[in-house]
Amino acid sequence: MRLTELSYKTTDWEIKNLEFDNVSLIVGKNSTGKSKTLGVLDLLGKIITQKVSLPGRGDWNVTFLSNEFGVINYQFKTGLTIGDPIVEYEKITIGGKIYLQRNSERTTLFSELDKTLQEIYPPEGKLTIHTTRDIKKYPYLEEIINWAEHSYGFKFGIIGPELPHNLNYNLLNAIDDIPSLHKTLSEESQERVKCNLVKIGYKIDDIVFAEGSPTNFLFIKESDLAKTLGHYQLSQGMFRSLYILIFIEYLLSQKQPATIIIDDLCEGLDYDRATKLGKLLFDNCMQNNIQLIATSNDMFLMDVVDLKYWNLLQREGGIVTALNPKNQPDLFNDFQFTGLSNFDFLASDYIAQKIKK
Repeated sequence: MRLTELSYKTTDWEIKNLEFDNVSLIVGKNSTGKSKTLGVLDLLGKIITQKVSLPGRGDWNVTFLSNEFGVINYQFKTGLTIGDPIVEYEKITIGGKIYLQRNSERTTLFSELDKTLQEIYPPEGKLTIHTTRDIKKYPYLEEIINWAEHSYGFKFGIIGPELPHNLNYNLLNAIDDIPSLHKTLSEESQERVKCNLVKIGYKIDDIVFAEGSPTNFLFIKESDLAKTLGHYQLSQGMFRSLYILIFIEYLLSQKQPATIIIDDLCEGLDYDRATKLGKLLFDNCMQNNIQLIATSNDMFLMDVVDLKYWNLLQREGGIVTALNPKNQPDLFNDFQFTGLSNFDFLASDYIAQKIKK
């Protein structure tokens, strides 16, 4: 299952109809809300999995595409009563049919076993998805929960060997112990990590796991160095690339749908490595049932990610909207004939001129 659309509104911020594909690159000028948008995705995953309490006020409207159920739309609204968060409204529709309807007076939920809407009584401070689980009666709820449980994220720009990996950068469920994760991979997957590092421009002969206390290590043998280096001694760019490549291989080894969210993808990498890593990640995710949602202002990365996967954010006050090939097909199609680079789609005055017309 993958996320296809997100709208979110609180007292001072709104995201309107942001659309996602199998892979999506979110771009925009500074302060348009790229990182904040990923923060909303992070919050959604944490709310569903109960890693955080319900927020005080917020309107959510999210749409998923499920292999089993097709289009699942989930809406909910939270508010406050005497300082405590409550659920004011909740609704799930599948293919236009109501499966969950909740307001302050009544809650009904559709049972796949009985094929009927049944009245239930969830606590006012909990979503129905938190309190009513049955894989046979309500398998569509499990689909949403599984999406959240298999969503992971990184803030690329702060991944570094000199930083403790348990920093609270608040992006989903990123795995901290990358050496141990590498150890769990098959020999074939470990070899692929090494080969992918070579592909993006790092001359690597070997990667070896070493158990330590309390920290485990990876030792990397570079072709042009006599000594091996611990993963904590790597350059920032190599460490970030290694981190992401190991994690992607881990997701592939799980053989189940997943979502990976990366903020500031390729930040700090040079042109050659940024373009190669970006293309490798997007291609791998496209081919292997992993939904990738990334933000970037890196001109190198933008030039290798097809415009059909772009969401270009624009902000008016506290309202964020996106231009993409679905809602502005002519804008994107006509740009192909300008001879400009992808980065110029963002940086030039092309959009302003076209929209004025």
